[in-house]
Amino acid sequence: MPTVVELLESRAIAKKGGKLSATRSFHVYDSTTPITSPATIATLFGTQGMPIYGEEFPESPNLLARDYEYALVSGHNDLWLVRWDYAESEFGASLPEKEPGQPGYVEISATISAERVQAWRSLSYGELAALTGSAGAYANGNSATKPDIGGDRIDVAGEPLQDIVRQVEITITEVRVGIPNLLFLLPYTWARNSTRFLNAPIGQLLYVGANVNRIDVNLFQFSHKFILDRWWHMRQMVITDAEGRPLLQSFGSGPSDAVVRASKVTFVQGFPTMRDFFQMSPNFRGNA
Repeated sequence: MPTVVELLESRAIAKKGGKLSATRSFHVYDSTTPITSPATIATLFGTQGMPIYGEEFPESPNLLARDYEYALVSGHNDLWLVRWDYAESEFGASLPEKEPGQPGYVEISATISAERVQAWRSLSYGELAALTGSAGAYANGNSATKPDIGGDRIDVAGEPLQDIVRQVEITITEVRVGIPNLLFLLPYTWARNSTRFLNAPIGQLLYVGANVNRIDVNLFQFSHKFILDRWWHMRQMVITDAEGRPLLQSFGSGPSDAVVRASKVTFVQGFPTMRDFFQMSPNFRGNA
């Protein structure tokens, strides 16, 4: 399924010749099947946070989406860049209500990356989603029974290969009034989202922590860091014998085509704690 991620640092508003305009940019990709047809991009307009013609710019109801362009990102065959341009409507446009440094101001930025990990099995995003769904064996990335994860066997006689886990590092910056209660945030650190937050599926978003700075007499700026992980922050683990050697099994229809692979592979969850991130700050309601 195609995924849309807004490049929040691309949001910009300008005034030229007495007229306001704005821009937003998005990355679009599909972890399962690379998007090769430009027509697929157009079908995503109006979904997953991507605007559609005539839609309002965030917090500026009289700036409307008018023009767009999209193309493959240079050096990639499965990553598209989509840009939307906004123009002022006939009624005039309004700027966002909150400015940087004002109480209640919220800004979101993101960086897309990937991490190489050891893997004995290759699973599509659809297979991962089935495992981690509410009825899956690893619901929300947790499991007490640790069943085999399935997927395609890619190891060589129990030795893992390398796979790529796509990640998004997200920073939410907010401004609060008054001396902060930093201890309140401790239970959220290294916890994952128990509800959909920033449009992330339950369990995919990990709260890493925050930087707190005093910016005025009674104003404090919080920069919260989150990491979205497409494997729900799980990592593969092979089952071993008493001496630490992978348990092996021969696969194939006969001796001539038999292949030795690891017999059982599970997922390990390093961050089992779940929290409702909306409870961290009143500024998150309506912004995340």
